Amino acid sequence: VKTFAEQIFLTGFIHADPHPGNVLVRPHPKMKSSPQIVLLDHGLYVEASEKFRMEYCKLWKAMVLMDTDAVRDICLSWGVADSEFFASMQLLKPYRPQKK
Repeated sequence: VKTFAEQIFLTGFIHADPHPGNVLVRPHPKMKSSPQIVLLDHGLYVEASEKFRMEYCKLWKAMVLMDTDAVRDICLSWGVADSEFFASMQLLKPYRPQKK
């Protein structure tokens, strides 16, 4: 998770096929008692703009804080009409904020 979070939220250079088959955990070649994470299949990367990265960070903050207005506003600025469905897709679980 840390590896992909760093790509998404810090560098903006993102491995675009992150599934368990593309992640290898092996003994670290120099520190035998520690594991090393190796990303496989480098055929598809996406470079996110600084603007998008910042907006995506704000979206995650808004989802965690259940700030429905911010989630809606960010989604609308991206052309996404159903912000609750979009948030659910990002969270991989239902996004059910309290209705005002």
